Amino acid sequence: MLPKAIKFAYVVVVLASAMIAFVTLRGHSELATAGSSFVLQVDKPDDGAGALQVADAVEGFAREHRINVGRLYDDPLDVSGRSVFLTVGDTSATSSTWINSDYPGFSPEVTLAFRPYQEARNLTADGTYLVYGSRQQGDALREMFKASVIRAFWRRSRPPARN
Repeated sequence: MLPKAIKFAYVVVVLASAMIAFVTLRGHSELATAGSSFVLQVDKPDDGAGALQVADAVEGFAREHRINVGRLYDDPLDVSGRSVFLTVGDTSATSSTWINSDYPGFSPEVTLAFRPYQEARNLTADGTYLVYGSRQQGDALREMFKASVIRAFWRRSRPPARN
């Protein structure tokens, strides 16, 4: 029979592991939405394109490449509400249905509302963009931002692999 101290240490290690796993998964679920392949972080442009030009470019890119691109927006007046402005290029994707129906959110503290991308045309170009597409399409979107003299980088623990 094991001493009580070893049993106690075992229980403490198991509970600590469960807490760390819960915190990690919860933080990840609030970082982005389910279904997005990549998260692209765009910095504030210095001398690059303006907000309307970037919005036109993102909408055109989504239509041309047949992917959905979302712009994540945290409302500073409502910390429990976040919006994703979604431009739909692929009407068959699951993410395109979230504008008309509710997003299946998992976090009770943060609610996500999907809205049409046209409503984000006056927002600044910097922010978090959710790419609902392939690695090549995500790289092409990043290059589109670079062509607009806007710095964009992957916000994921591991960037997409190169072939």
